[in-house]
Amino acid sequence: MIMNMKITAALLTTFVAVVAADEGSCRTINEIVCDTDGLENFCGLIQSTNIEDELNNENDSLTVFAPTNDAISSVSNVVMGDEEQLRDILLFHIHKGALYMDSVDCDAGQNILRMTSGRDSRTICDEFVPIWQKGGGNSDDSKPTILSKDISACNGVVHIIDTVMLPGQYDGVDTGLNESEMKTLSQGSAQLRYTGFYALVSLLLSSTFLFN
Repeated sequence: MIMNMKITAALLTTFVAVVAADEGSCRTINEIVCDTDGLENFCGLIQSTNIEDELNNENDSLTVFAPTNDAISSVSNVVMGDEEQLRDILLFHIHKGALYMDSVDCDAGQNILRMTSGRDSRTICDEFVPIWQKGGGNSDDSKPTILSKDISACNGVVHIIDTVMLPGQYDGVDTGLNESEMKTLSQGSAQLRYTGFYALVSLLLSSTFLFN
């Protein structure tokens, strides 16, 4: 009896230690974004608009749709020179509350997410599986595809998407680049690492294809 109690106590102690270690090692949404290869541009823009404090708050619960580097580069002309507009677009990628894909509703009318910018995005499914997350400014031909889902954080969850989500006022914006234009931006992508909006503007000003 005494031996069983000792074994039980030892197991409980081990369990508590493991849980404490797991809690101590958990990362915030901001840390996950900025530590993930391919999300450097999104990280830099978050920092330049002072949104990182929100994404570091462990007392909050958020869902973030994080666009890849190429996704950010392909719509850089939309936000160039307008930091308020950029902030509005970034907030359109954040939803209040942790939303994992297995709890997303695919039914029409129930698939609407209110983003922290105050505007709605829409989940589009294929055979009741969430595949796309789009805004009113994304055309049906350029819907943001969910590349990686359910990356857990201390303060919510991250989903990685291949296209920037655009609110309705950006309807008709071209979110695609041709091969030559993408190569130009890819060659300068190292300049964007953790440098944010102002480095982005600098790179774009040197990319003459935007002004041809």
